[in-house]
Amino acid sequence: MRWQPIFAEDFSDPRASALLSNGRWHSGWWGDGIVTWPVNSAETALYDRRLISSNGGVATFAAGGVAAGITSGGVTKRNAGSIITTDPAQGAEPGFTMGYGYVEARLQQPAGTASQALWPAFWLNAPEWPQGMEIDVLEGDGTDTGNSFNVHVGPAGTDVTNLNAIERSVTVHGATTGMHTYAADIRTDGVTFYYDGEPVYAYAGPVPDAQRYLVIGLSTSGTLTTTEQLRVDYVRAWRRA
Repeated sequence: MRWQPIFAEDFSDPRASALLSNGRWHSGWWGDGIVTWPVNSAETALYDRRLISSNGGVATFAAGGVAAGITSGGVTKRNAGSIITTDPAQGAEPGFTMGYGYVEARLQQPAGTASQALWPAFWLNAPEWPQGMEIDVLEGDGTDTGNSFNVHVGPAGTDVTNLNAIERSVTVHGATTGMHTYAADIRTDGVTFYYDGEPVYAYAGPVPDAQRYLVIGLSTSGTLTTTEQLRVDYVRAWRRA
């Protein structure tokens, strides 16, 4: 089996402005505004592009509490988070999408308490949800033990197939104190998740032939009184040659 590289982001430019104008990434979820809405209704944060930085080949995504709240489009939340996506529909640049293949990010998760309910995440999403399948490579909770994976897929307007019925929490020793890799091998017949190069779960089932964009960032479903950070060394993808 030979693999062909199709995407490589090493965050080598120290300017966050360069990261957000390189034609691959967009900040926020609903467009490229300075402050945009969250992905999930459980989040207590809006996304603020000013909380994204890059230095020394590492991108940093911050999240913190906002005393007066933060507002966008009439929606106010008490926290601010940060996120980037390669969704072509979110901006004028081409972005990036992939179908079947292997995708990996090397990152250090933030450490937090239960009340902070930190939500670092790395996933792939298709424009048609859930028909195209959402693939959650990593959803963290601010601890070394709460690393989880998931898939969401199904016809529009029906119950969604997911992995919520199984134990999805995986311990990654040092997840909040050092860099680790989180990856997914996406095939026609399933998805295998890898943490630090070791398989942690293999989902067996049809995987739609869909193009999915990448999403990575930090949010919260709790209360933040300090600023926390998700640090990302790289994001890379390959396809079978």
